[in-house]
Amino acid sequence: MLENTSGNKTFVSTFEGKFTVKSDANNPRAKKRVNKNNVEVFELQFDTITGVIENIFDNTQEGAYGTFRNIVLIVRDGDEVYSLSVPYSSRESKGILMRLPNADITKPIKIKIGRKEHIFTWITQNEVTVPLRWTKDAPGDMPRMVQTGDKTWDDTDQMAFLYDYIQKHVLIKPTAIPDPGSTDVARNVSSLPTPTGTDEDLPF
Repeated sequence: MLENTSGNKTFVSTFEGKFTVKSDANNPRAKKRVNKNNVEVFELQFDTITGVIENIFDNTQEGAYGTFRNIVLIVRDGDEVYSLSVPYSSRESKGILMRLPNADITKPIKIKIGRKEHIFTWITQNEVTVPLRWTKDAPGDMPRMVQTGDKTWDDTDQMAFLYDYIQKHVLIKPTAIPDPGSTDVARNVSSLPTPTGTDEDLPF
């Protein structure tokens, strides 16, 4: 059996269009893969996470496999707390951050992930997709990405704007950063069919 050792926190990341939770070989639901460091890992995979967003923060971690920077969302569903990490500069992070200003942050939000030509995320409330706050046609005061090469773009200013906007205008009651190390399995992360979604307005 799995024992919860860190306050009902479940640490969730993303991989190839799925939310993933670390597991072990003894779990019949776990899927095995070999990561980029040629290490065999076992994970549970999910399509959605539902709950009230309590905090969002920028987190950089250094480990044996390199340095990783993520946007971390703390999501509460009753007694369950999920720490969802999405890559800092990515469609995954922007698909969430660019919609949150149009959501009711005091009520449950469903965060969804999918993959077509690339991985993307979006959010819904009451089964209705929350629209983007900024779009290609109406970017407002959000900085656009800057082309730095034939196929390379710099979104440093854009990500800084998004993060600052969320901190100043969206979050209501920030909570403490969670302690790392949970191995609890996500019981309320639902594996539902991914509904049709598009991120045609990302990036810009």
